[in-house]
Amino acid sequence: MKELEKERVNFIYGNEELGIDGAIKRGVPEAVAASLFDEIMDFANYAFNKAHAVCYAVVSFRTAYLKCHYPREYLAALLTSVLDVSDKISEYIQAARDMGIAVLPPDVNESYDEFSVAGENIRFGLAAVKGVGRSFMKQLVEEREANGLFTSFQDFCERMYDRELNRRALESLIKAGSFDSMHYYRSQLLKIVNPVVDAIAQNRKKNIEGQMDLFGMGNDEVRDTQIAMPNIPEVPKRELLAMEKETTGLYLSGHPMDEYRSLTQKAQAASVKQIIDDLTGESSQPVYKDGMTVRLACVITAVRLKSTKNGSMMAYVTAEDDTAAIELVVFPRSLQQCGAYLTEDSAVLLTGKIDAREDEAPKVLLNEAQPLTESAVESLQQPKRARRNRSTPMRRRRSWRRKSCFCVFPVCRVMNGRRLKRFCARSPAIRRSISTRWTRRKRRSLPAGTGANRILHF
Repeated sequence: MKELEKERVNFIYGNEELGIDGAIKRGVPEAVAASLFDEIMDFANYAFNKAHAVCYAVVSFRTAYLKCHYPREYLAALLTSVLDVSDKISEYIQAARDMGIAVLPPDVNESYDEFSVAGENIRFGLAAVKGVGRSFMKQLVEEREANGLFTSFQDFCERMYDRELNRRALESLIKAGSFDSMHYYRSQLLKIVNPVVDAIAQNRKKNIEGQMDLFGMGNDEVRDTQIAMPNIPEVPKRELLAMEKETTGLYLSGHPMDEYRSLTQKAQAASVKQIIDDLTGESSQPVYKDGMTVRLACVITAVRLKSTKNGSMMAYVTAEDDTAAIELVVFPRSLQQCGAYLTEDSAVLLTGKIDAREDEAPKVLLNEAQPLTESAVESLQQPKRARRNRSTPMRRRRSWRRKSCFCVFPVCRVMNGRRLKRFCARSPAIRRSISTRWTRRKRRSLPAGTGANRILHF
């Protein structure tokens, strides 16, 4: 800032040492020169030369051309460029869905280490699966291209055990749904992961001595022996989605809010993505603004508690619907009232106020939360009980009288008894209030014969 102030001085008043005349010496008024320098500073906050602008124009044209004529290839490359950023992957997957392009879950027989085109769709990249190294994924692709597709889970273990295969990588691939095309339940595969990994470790020791292989038999016999899968049912759909969220950061085969779609429509809940777009300038016709009260139907994905200065607890909660995620700020009072409903993986109906600050992502200040159920939605649709026509104006008049009573005390000293009597006769409520208050506070201190004393004998 000091350097900028020096430049301002040089620009307006000049600098003889540097040979700068300055604007004033050249006949420009000081106010005009100062205003011109301010405009230059504002422009310099975000400006670039013509060469830079031309480069931007060329890149914009090429990406627009690819998106129009090769949308799947373009989106696959775009997703690959943000492999380590879950939020961006989620945003681009939603963009692909908006264009009618599905992003398929990872598959050990179809996926590559990067996002790739699979027919009319895009196949999820294996390198985006957490807990699995990219080098292992490249080795998997090399093995598949060299010796063909993996025919079963057993075949996959036999062909990959001497590479970088481990318990964590297997569990991540299973939870992400990479073996679903082999028609196994994920619950079955997770049940046998530990025995398989232990057998791999024993097999490596035996291979050094030239003994038995992975399953304690000769190689020829292993090829003909199938792993016995436990006869157990698949885990519930919600748990499957939670597994996908854990390993990829996304819901791939569905979304927890899918089963609440009808309730969301009945509740007239706002779209989280639309709120974010409106407040970040992405929407040309914004609907939502800072300070507006909105209703959201979301699933809770994360809860972070924090202690305030006075020792009470508040929370920062991440909630998302099937379009995007947003952060909720829950102050102590709201946390005490509805904190029991703000648990991970729970579907809730939220009401809060939008909080949009500069250089920060939009947030919602939570006012109310309740479980997303049929009864909760129906209670929103029921109109509030209207007051009776006779009672509504009467209550308003009574409230006005109570307020007006506090406005007439100062005039009692200057108003004679007859005028005060006539004034108070219009309203019994005013008369009673004046009598009571003046009796308690002022009666003994006022001289006899004043209006305040006479009013007591009405």
